[in-house]
Amino acid sequence: MVAHHGTAPQRILSAPRARAAFVAVWASLGCSDPHVWRSGPSDAAAGAAVADHPVPRQSDRTDGGLTVADAADDSPASGVAQAPADAAGARCVPGPMHIHDIQGRAHGSPCVGLRVGPVEGIVTAVTEMGFIMQDPDPDDDPATSEGLEVMAAAPLMLSAGDGVAVSGTVDEVGQTPNLTVTELIDARVTLKATGRALPDPVVLGDRGRRPPTEVIAPAVDEQDLDPPAHGLDFYESLEGMRVAVEGAIASSGTAASGEVVVLPDQGGWATHRTERGGVYVTPEDFNPERVIVDDALVTGAPLVATGDRFDGPIVGVMGYANGNYRLCNTERLPGVVHAEPSSESTELTGSADELVIATLNVDNLARAERNRLAAFATLVTVDLGGPDLVVLEEVQDDNGTDPGVLTADANYAALSAAIASAGGPVYDWRDLPPTRENADGGVAGGNIRVGFLFDPDRLELVDRDSSEAELGAAVRETESGPELHPNPARLAPSDPAWNASRKPLVGEFVFQGNKLLVVGCHFRSRLEDDPLFGATQPPLTPSAEQRQAQAQLVAHFVNRWLAADPEAAVVVAGDLNDFDFSTTLELLRDASLTELADLLPPGDRYSYVYQGNAQLLDHVLVGPSLVDGASTDIVHGFADAPAQTRASDHDPLVVRIDVGQ
Repeated sequence: MVAHHGTAPQRILSAPRARAAFVAVWASLGCSDPHVWRSGPSDAAAGAAVADHPVPRQSDRTDGGLTVADAADDSPASGVAQAPADAAGARCVPGPMHIHDIQGRAHGSPCVGLRVGPVEGIVTAVTEMGFIMQDPDPDDDPATSEGLEVMAAAPLMLSAGDGVAVSGTVDEVGQTPNLTVTELIDARVTLKATGRALPDPVVLGDRGRRPPTEVIAPAVDEQDLDPPAHGLDFYESLEGMRVAVEGAIASSGTAASGEVVVLPDQGGWATHRTERGGVYVTPEDFNPERVIVDDALVTGAPLVATGDRFDGPIVGVMGYANGNYRLCNTERLPGVVHAEPSSESTELTGSADELVIATLNVDNLARAERNRLAAFATLVTVDLGGPDLVVLEEVQDDNGTDPGVLTADANYAALSAAIASAGGPVYDWRDLPPTRENADGGVAGGNIRVGFLFDPDRLELVDRDSSEAELGAAVRETESGPELHPNPARLAPSDPAWNASRKPLVGEFVFQGNKLLVVGCHFRSRLEDDPLFGATQPPLTPSAEQRQAQAQLVAHFVNRWLAADPEAAVVVAGDLNDFDFSTTLELLRDASLTELADLLPPGDRYSYVYQGNAQLLDHVLVGPSLVDGASTDIVHGFADAPAQTRASDHDPLVVRIDVGQ
């Protein structure tokens, strides 16, 4: 996973950051470019950050809309065309205004398009394109924000703690699927004072305002905000304001782009806690109490894992970008108290009658990445105990992202050798490569696919009809039961359900004289789905339709196999990119398949953590004959770790089944 920082000036509250990361479900994005924002000197008692190299003050500067008022002049900025009241009776009226009048009580400002001012406030953060200011004299309405971003035509020589009076045009900046952010554009600014104490931050939690813990929003409209009830409204009511999180505990590892997601008050009132200290999703609850901490203003976020705690308050301004509200810290983050343990090992082992199968997303594995090969070798050998079969997802072709190669045998050989060197089994492997470049989705040139690693001392795969490898999997009935042709095979590879997506790999194995059918899957990703805190509520998930079509094809094939032999041993495993409570999984359950992860307690039932939300995206389902006596485990370690240190962003699932019963 690779991330980079852009260099173009950007808004802190609205514009996307020039960072990119390959996403193995959904990647975490930031809110602005850390190279172009700074915090200036301010009142030390207020706890504001001091820039390492503050820009020199130029008190006589008037270009770019900055004017310095005479010390004795308390009058508002002159030459401002005041806005009339609008037809709805909003508070956009002639004369001096407050920020809360501009922000209003809805997601959009009542003053959009109007030239307003003077508006007074204290600068809380400075950007190359403007600054954030906050009214030190708030109203009594918790639904109206006291913070506002100001965009100027040229850089302004301002610092945090400056008192300013501003005139400008009210604008709502942003585009679907994101929400908009209220800004003053084309601003003219009068500097009225320096060194003022910053407004006290709003504490998110028991000592201040507690975010809702269940409902993000039933809808987005222009009605009055309801901050106590809806997470979307709660954070909107704080847009641009100074906020603080006390007793922060991480609910995810540090993202590749520098964000850390935390729960206030050590997660004491958060719902649906994982065993490691995070929070997991349910059909009704995607945890609006999560706070994304973004290093846009002060870079250098520490590497944390889920369950790590910060030993001091996190202070910053509340921004919004890329579909999420986020606390952009204005001070260096406090020290971290690390939690233990960082990894787990399973106790599930095979026997004469019992088989151990794991599924693992190896996150675009290529043999050139020796450190990751070694990490996977340790995982498979030590933490998973050398399973009899490993269903792999996201194995790249042999030349990585370069074009011209579709085979991946060298990658499998390198992984198998690394596992053997670590003391694990000497695995054999099978896959069927894509038929053409970039046909199966994923990173361009990578040609990721599903593959099998299996221990030939425990499992046999009889290659059958290899000359017909381009054909889809077919079920042939024989005197000894159903037989797979070809073996291995891809499942319905020409069906449009697999467009730009990985085709399942189907293999018929023999264990102790008993047949075992394995369907390895990697369903369509969720990249195009709406963000949780976006403009459409509930969020739209257009990718679900394709995953459901894929699940129907797998279910149909399994049903055909079980119709030929109701007692057949069948396993469906892989990264299905959908939740255990989704329609996708229900379609598979309807094919007489049982989700073995249901055997685990809810706080342990996750394989992936996205923006602080733990969720089960990887699954192992078994046919009726394998349910009795089956055991399962999810070996946590990768999903909760910092992106900078882990070999994959998915945790492996491992199951033990009795094939001979």
